Amino acid sequence: MLAASAGHLNIVKQLIEHKANRNIRNENGSTCLLLASSKGFDKIVTCLINQRASIDTANNNGDSPLMLASRNGHVSTVKILLQNRAKVYASNHAGDTPLIMAAMNNDTAIVQILIASEAKTFASNKNSKSSLILACLHNNLEVIKVLIDNGCSIESFEKETKQTCLSVASFHGYGKIVAYLIGQGANVNTQSYIGTTPLMLAVSKGHLDIIHCLIEHKAGVNIQNNKGFTSLSLASSKGFCEIATYLIKHGANVNTQNNIGNTPLIIAALKYHLNMVMSLIEKKADMNIRNDKGFTCLSVASSKGFDKIVTFLINQRASIDTANNNGDSPLMLASRNGHVSTVKILLEYGAKVYASNHDGDTPLIMAAMNNDTATVQILIPSEAETFASNKNSESSLILACLHNNLEVIKVLIKNGCNIESFEKKTKQTCLSVASYHGYDKIALYLLEHGANVNTKNYKGDTPLMLAASAGHLHIVKQLIEHKANRNTRNENGCTCLLLASSKGFDKIVTYLINQRASIYTANNNGDSPLMLASRNGHVSTVKVLLEYGAKADASNHAGDTPLTMAAMNNDTAIVQLLIASEAETFASNNNSESSLILACLHNNLEVIKVLIYNGCSIESFEKKTKQTCLSVASYHGYDKIVAYLTEHGANVNTQSYIGTTPLMLAVSKGHLDIIHYLVEHKAGVNIRNDKGSTSLSLASSKGFCEIAAYLIKHGANVNTQNNIGNTPLILAALKYHLNMVMILTENKADLNIRNEQGSTSLSVASSKGFDTIVTYLINQRASIDTANDNGDSPLMLASRNGHLSTVKILLQNRAKTNLKNKDGLSPFDCARQNKHTDIAYIVSPLLHFNLYRIVPYLILISFFIFLRWLYFTED
Repeated sequence: MLAASAGHLNIVKQLIEHKANRNIRNENGSTCLLLASSKGFDKIVTCLINQRASIDTANNNGDSPLMLASRNGHVSTVKILLQNRAKVYASNHAGDTPLIMAAMNNDTAIVQILIASEAKTFASNKNSKSSLILACLHNNLEVIKVLIDNGCSIESFEKETKQTCLSVASFHGYGKIVAYLIGQGANVNTQSYIGTTPLMLAVSKGHLDIIHCLIEHKAGVNIQNNKGFTSLSLASSKGFCEIATYLIKHGANVNTQNNIGNTPLIIAALKYHLNMVMSLIEKKADMNIRNDKGFTCLSVASSKGFDKIVTFLINQRASIDTANNNGDSPLMLASRNGHVSTVKILLEYGAKVYASNHDGDTPLIMAAMNNDTATVQILIPSEAETFASNKNSESSLILACLHNNLEVIKVLIKNGCNIESFEKKTKQTCLSVASYHGYDKIALYLLEHGANVNTKNYKGDTPLMLAASAGHLHIVKQLIEHKANRNTRNENGCTCLLLASSKGFDKIVTYLINQRASIYTANNNGDSPLMLASRNGHVSTVKVLLEYGAKADASNHAGDTPLTMAAMNNDTAIVQLLIASEAETFASNNNSESSLILACLHNNLEVIKVLIYNGCSIESFEKKTKQTCLSVASYHGYDKIVAYLTEHGANVNTQSYIGTTPLMLAVSKGHLDIIHYLVEHKAGVNIRNDKGSTSLSLASSKGFCEIAAYLIKHGANVNTQNNIGNTPLILAALKYHLNMVMILTENKADLNIRNEQGSTSLSVASSKGFDTIVTYLINQRASIDTANDNGDSPLMLASRNGHLSTVKILLQNRAKTNLKNKDGLSPFDCARQNKHTDIAYIVSPLLHFNLYRIVPYLILISFFIFLRWLYFTED
């Protein structure tokens, strides 16, 4: 390889004579033939080919020897390779063929040789570029001529952009290629996938000579691309005045609008091309056309602060107050964007200073929001209304305050703006706004200029309340120093101390208390500062309030104390603080919930430990339900709390006001781990609640098979009956729990026990149409005809309720069809009364009577006929 790449023919020969492998590849995938072809060492190439070196082996990029020779302009090497049948149509990993490489390299001779060897002129690489497009991109006119002479389509294009050769040449300014292609009949108005024509591309790059050529050959000056731009639009955007003049001279429409409504004039104004603006207006461009957002050329120039264009347009009689779709006039746009000099120009020419947009914003309001003191000072002498408000009821003063613009506020107040002006919706004054947002300099300035320190907004909040609720200590101090009332209450009954305590702003709480704010005042719900701090978990605030003597046992209108609130919130530290301050641990709220019960309801084990450690009775209960902490934990599945309470002596068999035990509650929710724990700690499995249900009854009703099996294993009575006589088996059958029925039956549950209505498990299953349970119970020898207290058998119940499949199962198992209930109705009557004709037919007494009585006679007659047949056949 080294000898071949360096052109040492004799050494190459010697190495081959000594058995050197001519097809070995280096790390780039190159062979000795590839290296020699790349360098154009013809004799070595010929020698290697004669020594059977592989002629089409490619390197790691997919380049063959022919491709490398073509790319590097080695004509004679290309000839040798082609003479030895190198593949002319092969392509590398980028899709480039030898012809494409030669076209890029502007090598006419190689192009001609390759075409003569039947190279595909239409082939494209992976960038969708053909040899013709690439020759054009590289400004290779002679190659282009050869390709077109040899049948390459002049209209071939890049697949991705759909740009033809003429488009490419026009964009890059290749004048000779443009002239040649047009002379060969290229379409001057061809459009790419985004609609651009060769003329647009030439305009966008400022190629005037190409523009002349294209227009002379009838290129359309008013064609629009996919965004609605014409060639004039593009020239206006670029500021190419000479091109724009030439286009207009040749019929370009000066008022055409693109897809968003921008005319060439608007585009020129937007890009600050003053000369272009002047040129277009001289050509009668309409200055007052509006785009899709309602902007005119003056609007966009004012918005950008392009003073020279603004002045020129006004002098050309552009409408000075035309508003956009949002109602913004040029003056408003200039004011909003802080263009002071533009504002001056517009005012000098009489722009309306008091106009407002659709949101009610005036130029003054916009300037105030933008903290533009200079603009504000200009607008006020021009008789701008300082008291005007927008549709959100915000005046320029309020907006300046909202945006923390002190200097604007000073100018407005100095010029007569009412310091007590407020938002109409919220009734918040400037002082209220500044206090809430923490703008201490504004607050101080307003206070020093006589702002009402105790003004209230629509919710009754004073500036002091707003500052306290937002945590602005400096402003709180300023307000109190200016005689703010620290005990005023808002519509919710909150004082500034209540609000600060609720948020946990300790320094403000301390300061307010020292300023004699009432520590006991409660809001409309009866919540004191200590309660709010306890509820929201502010430990340090609770400490401060307790140190200043806040009542630890006070309760709100719902009966909640600071301790019950902390217990709900799982805040052990606050609970400990309150207990240390002698808070009553046994107190309950209006729902009869003590702090211990509430801690349990919210799964707060650590709080429970603290409460019990500090003497709270482990057996305390809700007064309404009489549920203890253990009952609550068992119901909700709080296993850690159950374990803790049980280990500390809680009664595992305590009963609520309806007789439910912790075990029953755990069973009803399916908490198996808790059930195990309670049973292991001697919970009674056969205790009954006020409805007579046991834990097994509840498990059977819910279909909790694993729980039922566990309870039976630990002594649960499978035949216990509740107050209406239902056994666990009847309940399981009633709720269609087949697996539960099977478990109970396997554990010797009596199939024929009857409830108070006389129904057995088979009766209820038949009545419901639960076929699988009916079949199972019959197979387990349940009595098939046992009637309830009304005399209804399972067959009657199934017939009455229209369960055809159940009726068939019962009949197949010889259920009696001739029984009658106390109303004298048979299964047939029950079905017929309820219009179940299909069932009535199969339970008909006549049908069953005939079948049972005439079958023996039919057999006898059949036997007699058979004997007669034998007799006659023998004769």
